[in-house]
Amino acid sequence: MEVSAGPLAEPGWIAIKHENAISYTRPLAGSEILMYALHDRDDGMGDVCFGTTFSTNLEPDTLGQRIRTALCYLRFVAPLLGATIEQDGCDPVQYWWRYTPVTTVQDVERWAVHSLEILHDKIDPDVFVTEIVSKRLPYIHPDGVRQHWRLYLLTNSLQGKFSVFIHGVHAIFDGNSNTNFLRILFEEVTLCDVTHGADRLSWGEEWRNLPPGPVTATGGHLLNWESEGVPMLRRWQTLRTNDITSRQEVQNVGVIMRICDVLNAETSSRILNGLKTVGHTITRLLEAAFILAMFELNPVLGVPAKDAHVTLDLTFIALTKYLVPPYNRPSHITSTSVVVPLIVPFSTFDTQDGPRAKLCCIMDRLQEEYSHYLSNPHLPHLTANIFASKPLRVPPSETWKNPAALMITNVGLIDGRLPLRYSCSDSHAECHIDVEDVAFSNRWSHSARPLVHMWTMRGKVHFQVIGTDVWDETYMREYLRRAVDLVNTFANDR
Repeated sequence: MEVSAGPLAEPGWIAIKHENAISYTRPLAGSEILMYALHDRDDGMGDVCFGTTFSTNLEPDTLGQRIRTALCYLRFVAPLLGATIEQDGCDPVQYWWRYTPVTTVQDVERWAVHSLEILHDKIDPDVFVTEIVSKRLPYIHPDGVRQHWRLYLLTNSLQGKFSVFIHGVHAIFDGNSNTNFLRILFEEVTLCDVTHGADRLSWGEEWRNLPPGPVTATGGHLLNWESEGVPMLRRWQTLRTNDITSRQEVQNVGVIMRICDVLNAETSSRILNGLKTVGHTITRLLEAAFILAMFELNPVLGVPAKDAHVTLDLTFIALTKYLVPPYNRPSHITSTSVVVPLIVPFSTFDTQDGPRAKLCCIMDRLQEEYSHYLSNPHLPHLTANIFASKPLRVPPSETWKNPAALMITNVGLIDGRLPLRYSCSDSHAECHIDVEDVAFSNRWSHSARPLVHMWTMRGKVHFQVIGTDVWDETYMREYLRRAVDLVNTFANDR
């Protein structure tokens, strides 16, 4: 792969000295800057709480101590967890990571204590994730450090289980970062590798594990950006401004409704088999079902039929598969995505009879939309180039003239990224952790758009719709029910 300087150079980490202490800094880039702008200028928009419920034979006190030890190791291999985010002194729309290396073992152990909160009250995980996102970040440590995440250990979750949840900014914790963090955490808790102990790590050198920006992490700029990348960028700009009338403003900012459903493993398997006959994926079907449900529940078009459409203007594509060594590892914990808009006109399917035929037409259209991006070798650098060339100078919600557009994300196969069992037998004792379920939510501050998540775990397809108070809960439940019914059409024979 040939690499050129590219149209926009990506700054790397630089050392700065202040009061005899050396820190390392670089600007936020790509999806990092987009998601932090949402957080900072739109009342915590997009902040995430993600975690698991699990069983273990470890006692609560032992588990808490092992988690604190594991956090020290995570700080070494993924030091961005110990970084602060600071506003540029000259340009308030620019943000910088700032990382100061650990100087003593006591310092990192103290940091781990401050980064973990243990709750002993009986708590329902679904209630916890819904309520915690109403809390604004950052957390302030006793030493005054502003940290944009915290780990929670619930020792009295449902049915006597434990739960662990990350609450943090999406600029660090996108889908893969969440599962990578928990995977390393559970491995460290069960393995107790003495070589990973805080007193065995080379503190002061951990800054070398800081992640670069997305262009560097995916191999650097490619040749032919002007002829191949710029047309993709222009398409992005055109679709992002394809607007419709927005709904009313959110009144109770930070308070959300979260509605969930799940298909059993047998039904999920039949759906996957049904999709093979039409050559589409579960992601395309889920997106198509929620798009068609939106049209069905809003049969009176506010514009001529030829102009009616559903826009997915914030569709995330993970860059995990594009990462190059040494960045293609679980400890690469930062937001690593591109965001693209997709559009499905009403005319795509309005002449078709029956829901299955309509879904197939929508899936075909979505596949065409995705192919414009996925076939372009410059895709990994799209979001980085957009926000490097034109920083967000107003709150993102003010630039989105279409706040009623849909946002749909397939988190994917959870147990493909997060093993469900961790165990270790040594000369002292055997310990294990068995992951049983996941729960997550986002702070959805000023957005009137529904936020839809899907994921698969233990062979079951899960659905979740998040909405603000511009929506009636009965309507949202009907929206989810209709989308699930549409998905189920592929569980049946033609």
